[in-house]
Amino acid sequence: MIEERGIVVACEGDYAEVEAQRRSACGHCAANSSCGTSLLAQTFGVRASRVRALNSIKAQPGDRVVVGLPENVMLRSAFLLYAVPLLTFIVAAVAGRWLGEALALPAVEFISIALGLAGLGGGLAWVRHKTLGETGGAASHAVILRRETRSLTLAPPTLQS
Repeated sequence: MIEERGIVVACEGDYAEVEAQRRSACGHCAANSSCGTSLLAQTFGVRASRVRALNSIKAQPGDRVVVGLPENVMLRSAFLLYAVPLLTFIVAAVAGRWLGEALALPAVEFISIALGLAGLGGGLAWVRHKTLGETGGAASHAVILRRETRSLTLAPPTLQS
């Protein structure tokens, strides 16, 4: 289960909208000053993201909570978002090249590029439709696992000579 901390901003029925700050691992390694990813993270800054989560603990707006998402849901989402549009792009581009050559059209590359981009757009549209139309069960949604408890971390005692 992938966990993230956030604040409940709204409740509606069995669900709550939780806002979490996107975190970047940048800034914690030695290559920070020369890393392109670190530069992008600094340029675009940290933004909040909202997620709709099953509110099984009946959290209220303002509560700090821990939200969980099963790993298989994250992997499936990543596959849908990246692999499907890429595959539709490649298949459509290859089909465009084959069609252009079979019909002996003068601009085979243009047809291949145009159909490839259309396939990419179609793949993205399909993914959007698929993800917006999914209701699934609790196993496919983020779930509020628990209220966050603030624990005091004490500094280790120092030895004085």
